[in-house]
Amino acid sequence: MVETAIYSNQEHTQIRLGELLIPVDMHNRDYCALIEEEVLIVDYVSPPEFVDANAAIYAMVQWIDEFTVSITGEIPIGEKLAWSNKEAAAIATIEGIATTQQTDMLQSEAVLTGEEVLDLATTIKAKASAYRHIAGMISGLRRKTEAALLAVTDDAYQYEVILAAAKVEAGAMIAGLSE
Repeated sequence: MVETAIYSNQEHTQIRLGELLIPVDMHNRDYCALIEEEVLIVDYVSPPEFVDANAAIYAMVQWIDEFTVSITGEIPIGEKLAWSNKEAAAIATIEGIATTQQTDMLQSEAVLTGEEVLDLATTIKAKASAYRHIAGMISGLRRKTEAALLAVTDDAYQYEVILAAAKVEAGAMIAGLSE
């Protein structure tokens, strides 16, 4: 019989089988070793992409941002932050009750785009309604996915499965919007 021994400290484990010494990196776990009937079998095991829920949530936020841009297009954050004010100005303009500030806001844009203020207001109102619907779906998908990621207790590979399923669901959301 071949003598086997496993040596371990906080950072590395070494598996010795006779004269063969195999280091196993405990931080990356690129290899798993199995000793069976005097035979050492070493299989490559891809480490999980995410080490914990926080890493998976960070990745989720990144791709949700990219997903949102695929719907809205590249828009500066400052402009996005003004969308609710623009929507209020558009609705007030359509209803004929816009304040001077609301009129100025829309007029500033209309002068640059060559549109009539009322036409711009109508476009803004329609886009705002569609975006609210999209934002609700995106928030729901993010919250649902985050809850699933936080529920993982012992299998880091599940983070990848959960995120892949969420991406499929996001794709279905886009398909549903174009119908």
